Parts: sequence; structure tokens; C-alpha cells
Amino acid sequence: MLTNILMSWLVLFAVWRLASRWLITYDPVTHDASLQGELDALKQKLTECRRDLEQARWELDKERKEQAGVDPTGRKFTKLKRAFSKHYHPDSQTSKSVLGDKSRAMVFKDFWPIIQEVERDKSG
Repeated sequence: MLTNILMSWLVLFAVWRLASRWLITYDPVTHDASLQGELDALKQKLTECRRDLEQARWELDKERKEQAGVDPTGRKFTKLKRAFSKHYHPDSQTSKSVLGDKSRAMVFKDFWPIIQEVERDKSG
């Protein structure tokens, strides 16, 4: 029984000493100042992240605007090729004069290999 009382007193004394040391070393002003410093650093980091995000969005918008003028699938080239073929191919001549048909066929024969070469370069 006496040992239990003595042990309880020792535990209470140890807790009291630890608590008093903590209360002595704890300074709310210093503690709050360090937290304020951390908060300020986090706010600055957040501002930097927002600025970086805005810069990335601006660059993405710029790139999209530049890409808008580009025809990545080649639809314009395909339409041009089809229109050229329809207008100048020897089998689809609608000209009433023989001279017109021959001149269109010559234009087609001169330009069709060039168009095919451009198409190969575009796809390859």
C-alpha cells in the first residue's frame, strides 16, 4: 500500500515537472510568430503556383491559336486534290473544244506527279 502511494506520488511529481518545463519553454508569442512565418511562406508558394498556372494556360492558349490555322488531318489538301482531279483529269473533261481537252490533260499529267509527291512527303 505504501509502495502504491509512493509510486503514485512519483508519477504525479514527474508529470508536474514535465508540465512545468513545457509551460516555461512554451512562449505563445514565439510559437505564433513561427506559425505566421510558415503561413506567409505557404501564401507565397501559392501565389507562385497560381502565377505558373496562369503562364501555362497562356502558353497553351497561344499554342492552340497557332494550331487552329494548321490543318493536321490534311482535309484541305485532299479537297484541293479532288477538285484538281475533277477539273483537269482526262476522263472527266467537259470542254467542248479538242484543244481545251488536250491542254487540260497536259496540265494534269504535268502536275499530278507533283501532287502525289507532296502527299507522300506530307504523310511520311
